Amino acid sequence: MRVGATIFNQNYTDWDRYEAEEQGRSVARRPARSDREIFNEELDIARIADATGFDAVWTIEHHFTPYTMVTNPLQYLTLYRRHHQAG
Repeated sequence: MRVGATIFNQNYTDWDRYEAEEQGRSVARRPARSDREIFNEELDIARIADATGFDAVWTIEHHFTPYTMVTNPLQYLTLYRRHHQAG
């Protein structure tokens, strides 16, 4: 059996604020957790998956949700791999 991990890079803690803004309601200027924090958390998941022997790390493209920080999965995973191998 092969096992992989998915990294979504979506600020899931910001969903309520996002929906309220879409409905025209007043919302906080910034989310409770920054996109940078979420992005780094997802990269940590990928590092842990690599370190613990997962067979693959993959991601989704932005089409499946209203807001995902990955517009080009191949470019993103190539960048991750380059930095991971360097470290």
